[in-house]
Amino acid sequence: MIGATSRALPRRLFTKPASVINALADKRVFVIAFKRSIAFSHTPAIKPGDFLQFNALIAPIVVATRQEPGMLVYGYGVNEDQSVAHILERYNVESVVSHVDTTFAPFGKRFLELCTIIRLVVYGKPDAEIRKRLDPFGAVYMTPFEGFSR
Repeated sequence: MIGATSRALPRRLFTKPASVINALADKRVFVIAFKRSIAFSHTPAIKPGDFLQFNALIAPIVVATRQEPGMLVYGYGVNEDQSVAHILERYNVESVVSHVDTTFAPFGKRFLELCTIIRLVVYGKPDAEIRKRLDPFGAVYMTPFEGFSR
């Protein structure tokens, strides 16, 4: 026995193994992280022969986006034949609209001349203002329910 003056902890606290308790805590942190941030995965198909121009356009977009305080992750990748790219982005929720309307807007027309968005997956819970900007690209919205964020 712990001691006459100590209160015993409820037994239900110890009914789950530590690994399960840690996993539940990780899940809670992950879901909370996506209440405060939005992540995108874009898949643009680059028009044949336009990769060099596409690549040249991306460099100033990255420079401009790097200045955004609410930008958490921003990166581009391309397949071997340079016909399809992936763009990974993660923002604080309050920074998405300004990125689209202010930072990306000067590049948007040329960007869409060089590629076609064939897939846009959005992770998080975007509000109506964010959805208004993403819906024209056929955005698929995924609500986080399991995972972790560090």
